[in-house]
Amino acid sequence: MLNSETSIDARIDEVEVLDLLTSLVDKSMVVYDESAGRYRLLETVRQYAREKMASQPDVEKYRRNYRDCFLAMVEDGRPKLEGPEQTAWLHVLDTEHDNLRQAITFCLEDPDGGEEGLRLGASLWRLWYVRGHLSEGRERLAALLCHAPASDRTNARATALRGAGVLAHVQSDFAAARSLFEESLAISRELGNRQGIAKSLDNMGLTATGQGDHAAARSLFEESLAISRETGNRLMVSSTLNNLGMAATGQRDVESARSLYEESLAIKRELGDRSGIANNLNNLGIVAQDQGQYVSARSLYHESLAIKRELGDRWGIANCLINLGNVSIELGEYASACSLLDDSLAHYSELGNRQGIASCLLSLGEVATNQSDHSSARSLLERSKAISRELGDELGVANCLNFLGSVASGQGDNVSARSLQRESLEIRRKLDDNRGITESLEALGCLNDREGRPELAARLWGVAERLREESGTQLAPNDRERYELDVKAVREVLGEAKFAVAWTAGRAMTVEQAIELALAS
Repeated sequence: MLNSETSIDARIDEVEVLDLLTSLVDKSMVVYDESAGRYRLLETVRQYAREKMASQPDVEKYRRNYRDCFLAMVEDGRPKLEGPEQTAWLHVLDTEHDNLRQAITFCLEDPDGGEEGLRLGASLWRLWYVRGHLSEGRERLAALLCHAPASDRTNARATALRGAGVLAHVQSDFAAARSLFEESLAISRELGNRQGIAKSLDNMGLTATGQGDHAAARSLFEESLAISRETGNRLMVSSTLNNLGMAATGQRDVESARSLYEESLAIKRELGDRSGIANNLNNLGIVAQDQGQYVSARSLYHESLAIKRELGDRWGIANCLINLGNVSIELGEYASACSLLDDSLAHYSELGNRQGIASCLLSLGEVATNQSDHSSARSLLERSKAISRELGDELGVANCLNFLGSVASGQGDNVSARSLQRESLEIRRKLDDNRGITESLEALGCLNDREGRPELAARLWGVAERLREESGTQLAPNDRERYELDVKAVREVLGEAKFAVAWTAGRAMTVEQAIELALAS
């Protein structure tokens, strides 16, 4: 046995380990944790040992040994977070999380521990991201990045900055995320680290996507993709293809989006990247949903959700749940939608993801609107709009205004409804959001019908129909039924010939002509 005179870095022969461990178990100083599959000290013993160690003259040597042991473990295992061993390695990191936290503390308390601290943070941010420890991760990375010895512009610092940026992005703190990514990019450029440059550009593209600037995002992703292809980094190629698909989805380029997602998915399956596979499946579900392929969309979302649950990916779970909830809304299955959205909202709230919270509130507001629960709808939508304004999410604001207009219309307040729909349309025009523009034109067509302008309604619906055909998007089944009843009523009022003239004139209009007509009416 070791005694008080034994040096802390003294070596123990491997053959002695089992006997020593058995002796400690027999004395109830160490217990076997079956759930974790490992031995651990009793907490009282741990505290006593920590106090005794703190008084030792060579305690700093012990702390560095401890730190270096866990640093080597996470750096050796880092590639496993991006391959078929993801689930098993995440479990290992979960089991060692308290030890890893302690190792970070030792780095921060060591005047010379800056670089090792950044290397730890660079290896652990994915754990914090997947497991939803977003605030903790941001706090720890911020402390490590501010530690004086960590100010050197190294690859470890660039990676830690990217990790901190991802966590900020998931919490919808886009300004902080962009600042962190830009510093990471600058360091990688100084060091000539091509892969680091590609990753920072990719992350900056994600932030642009989150803010609705899909054109800027696409440009950043394309620059990143070119570098990743050049360096032969297939994992980065697959991730950036997926992100390019997201930008294409935002620009309503459905065919490009599907092609990009499928190319990315093929590489992810080849590499065994379970998290990446789940992301691709979820995004392909969004494409299928946009085209009214609800059975396919649900299947893809459920397959993605199963993998996210397997990985314990809280953010991914919340994302799949809200998508499944939105499918239920479009099919008019409101009880199911509310259950899924409430579950998603709980996850987003615990994660501190403000954009996710706003999206859930918007969808719940849509359910209440469709059920003519005007009071609840208005409250939910106003809350969502306030968060979207705070985040600078103009598309989110426009969507809320659109539904608030529907609420006002349902209450017979056509003046407020028109004002809200016009404001929504103005934002959507500025963002070049063709899908949103189509929805606004349809809503303003309905208002014109109710206010006795059936010919104008027919023209707006005509151009909206053409835009849906061009984008490949369809009205949801529950919206389609109401829409067709409104169109039928206008057709009867105008008569077949007059209706056909107005409808054809509408289909021939440019988008800008239709917007000007809708805003002037």
